[in-house]
Amino acid sequence: MTRTCFKLALLIAAIFFAAFDAHAQVGAGQITGIITDGAGAPVPGATVTAARHGSTFVRVVVSSSSGVYTLPALSPGQFTLGNASRNPVGGPGYGNVDLAVSRRVRLHRDTTLELRAEAFNLLNTPAFSNPNGVVGSPSFGSITAAFDPRVIQLAVKYGF
Repeated sequence: MTRTCFKLALLIAAIFFAAFDAHAQVGAGQITGIITDGAGAPVPGATVTAARHGSTFVRVVVSSSSGVYTLPALSPGQFTLGNASRNPVGGPGYGNVDLAVSRRVRLHRDTTLELRAEAFNLLNTPAFSNPNGVVGSPSFGSITAAFDPRVIQLAVKYGF
């Protein structure tokens, strides 16, 4: 009984929606979004530009204190937001070699000694952080930090 009711409701809905024409966009629409930085914090005062393809129409708005922007009353068409590519500022590459060497030695019937050496960033390759991405900052594009250098640790473990 339930399956029959479901099929009947689906048939009625299909007939109802088929009776109307579907149009992609009628009249004006709007584009709304939130601009955030890499850490997810809102970016206030950012300029957002929308340009229609194949025309000279351009609309410019500025994001609010919470990073929200709205481009109102846009007529149907294809638009490009901004002129920068995705992730236009790249950081340096990262390569790392870690190594661990251990040896377990039996001393007596129930006792063991384990010797272990670990090296992190064995080749001591500098691992720089990403450049400063805050536009307008005096240090924009500068790399001002690096990750840990080589770290070596030794361990001895006595088991009984």
